[in-house]
Amino acid sequence: MILKKIKKLLKKYKPSIVGHTAWYLPIGSEVKSFRECVIFEAKRYFKVFSKLNIRYVTIHANWPSGRMFPTKEGIRFQLETLKKLVKEAKRYSIKIIYELTDRQEEDIKSVFEILDGIPNLYLHLDIGHANLFGGKPEEFIKRFHKKQNTHICVTTTAKRTSIFLLEKEKSIEKIS
Repeated sequence: MILKKIKKLLKKYKPSIVGHTAWYLPIGSEVKSFRECVIFEAKRYFKVFSKLNIRYVTIHANWPSGRMFPTKEGIRFQLETLKKLVKEAKRYSIKIIYELTDRQEEDIKSVFEILDGIPNLYLHLDIGHANLFGGKPEEFIKRFHKKQNTHICVTTTAKRTSIFLLEKEKSIEKIS
């Protein structure tokens, strides 16, 4: 029922949509079985997103907990999971977009290594996240705008909506 309502609104307003998964999916966990569970969970997202004709889905960066594992190891864990996610998403005609979160490890060098390791992985550059830890969003844009299909997200916190439809539309029915 809710999917039908969403589909109707999407057809009516024709917004540009990026599906968003939970930011805390442990794609970079030091525990392999946790990373394997991400694949199972992501399939559930992909099924719903494909029914809504969503073609791009964000998967958030995730790093091993604590500081016991070096950045290289976190990159390796994420690459292992992301390769499987990109392959699985393709079955649903979905492309994966890698979004930075709030970790110091997410510098240009690390992000390049991850994107370079998976040819069909895209970048979701959230300007707010790219500003953390002395980051310079303009450097990310310069570095990645030609390398990958980069989706740039500029958000405000004043009046955020939980629905992924255009904020300026005041007449959208509440669906959740």
